[in-house]
Amino acid sequence: MTLPALTTKYRKQEISARLKKFYTIMNQAIAMSEIENGDIQYWQIERTFKAPDGSYDYNVGSQNSLNFFNRYLAKYIKYHHISQGYSKENEDGTTSNEFNKIYFFDGSSAQLKQGTCQDFIFDINGDKKPNERGYDQFYFLICPSGSSHKLYKNEKFSAYSSAKNREDALTKCKLDASYCGKLIQIDGWEIKNDYPYKI
Repeated sequence: MTLPALTTKYRKQEISARLKKFYTIMNQAIAMSEIENGDIQYWQIERTFKAPDGSYDYNVGSQNSLNFFNRYLAKYIKYHHISQGYSKENEDGTTSNEFNKIYFFDGSSAQLKQGTCQDFIFDINGDKKPNERGYDQFYFLICPSGSSHKLYKNEKFSAYSSAKNREDALTKCKLDASYCGKLIQIDGWEIKNDYPYKI
């Protein structure tokens, strides 16, 4: 194999391994938390996360998602540190917004976004570039009362997408890179040759 081909192969293997590891860690944390906090279907996600104009309120949403993480997951996951999200006005009149971000010891990270579910934007290499969906960022979520994103009936931590089969997952991934984690999951945490983005 040529050097570029070997590099691509290694890169795909690294992404796949880190996604599988993150999925496993989160499911193990949920299982341990359920012993103390009860079945996940009764876990509470705060609903107040919108600003008066209807936009996402990073300050409220960040605090709510941090509360969720600290209550249900923090003690069951090994991580380096967490930075709290915020929204602030800059001197030039622009606004800077950030989600909470968990930094893991292997260099990966996960942003936390509060919505109807608790969203996780997992980045296999943390703050390093490209920081793009479908390349090094992949979307997961915890939906205590929802089932549309679950690949398996009893799944408690899900890759983001309602796709239930490979054909649908591939189509959705092509349309929106946020859905690509589900395709990789369906493929057994492997990035196949028809993956629509050049890794």
